Amino acid sequence: MLLASLLGAALGVVLLVAGAAPPVPAASRPPSATGEPAVVTGASIVATARKAPQPSAAALAGGTDDALLGDPVAARLAAGLLPLHVLSLPAAGRQDAPAALLFATEDNQLVRILPGDPSREIATGGGELTALPGEIYVAIGKAGADKVREGDEKTPIGVYWVRDFIPGSRLPEIYGEGAYPISYPNLWDRRLGRTGSGIWIHGTDKADDELLPRSSRGCLTLRNRDFRALDPLVEIGRTPVVIAHDLQWVSRSEFVRVRDDLLGAVERWRLDWESLDTDAYLAHYGEDFRAEGMNLATWSTHKRRVNAHKREIRVALDELAAFKYPGEDDLFLVTFRQDYRSDNYDSTRHKSQFWRRGAEGWRIVQEGGV
Repeated sequence: MLLASLLGAALGVVLLVAGAAPPVPAASRPPSATGEPAVVTGASIVATARKAPQPSAAALAGGTDDALLGDPVAARLAAGLLPLHVLSLPAAGRQDAPAALLFATEDNQLVRILPGDPSREIATGGGELTALPGEIYVAIGKAGADKVREGDEKTPIGVYWVRDFIPGSRLPEIYGEGAYPISYPNLWDRRLGRTGSGIWIHGTDKADDELLPRSSRGCLTLRNRDFRALDPLVEIGRTPVVIAHDLQWVSRSEFVRVRDDLLGAVERWRLDWESLDTDAYLAHYGEDFRAEGMNLATWSTHKRRVNAHKREIRVALDELAAFKYPGEDDLFLVTFRQDYRSDNYDSTRHKSQFWRRGAEGWRIVQEGGV
């Protein structure tokens, strides 16, 4: 598939809901573990983008206090900024397109992002983003974010997928209406030696004013009415879940530049693979590359041996999604369905690639299954 085909599936998004629960009056707030009144962070969504305050783009990008007045998501969108963490999703209307992406932040916001109409490509000035009213408040781990090990009561930072649904009738009461297990630990977590399991998005048995911002053992906990609202949006195995410290906002021009630069690197990798120029193909991999138990040296030996017996290779990429990976410097995740055809072997698989942007350009540092 040519780069134009990849860009045809690139992101046009609608941010539907963001923000934490409305502040609870001090007198009625439940006490924190320290005995102090609990503080619910963030701001409720109470207005559409047209009604939101519109600070300057410079102030919004910098995250100043003025940017947090009213509806911060709608205000940033109105100022022409875009969330960098979500660079591309399969376009709306495609069979493989997720109904939504879920984006959770450390300051107790949950944002729902919809794939856009491919005829309204952001790069051409279309695909205007819209923020609609609503409230989604999410509690995280008691010890905050950046999960490292089993039992640390932290919520992981990363990109995951919904793996299953478990109805509340099959769970203890503390999970409320049910749970969506997500794919922690992922490929990157395992590379870094992170441990633990059982990270879910789930409901609660607590009243609305009793769900503290940091109260889970690492899961994302929602009020039951908000958990039910996810039902039409979540698709098992297809819905991405991005968990980050915060949303990273950039100008439209910067968003398009980064996205096109990344997808261009993916396309060059694909073309060099097809060319049977093994040196050109291997040049896309970094010195710290890892895949399937191999480092760059063993991977290079393996690929040279395989390609020596090939007369033709054809590689097509579909269902492409791209994310700026949260919690890492210049690390990007690209996922896709890969159709590989050669004169002596054919395969179809879903693949994850982690790309690092450095002084020498884009390099793949990790590769494996989704």
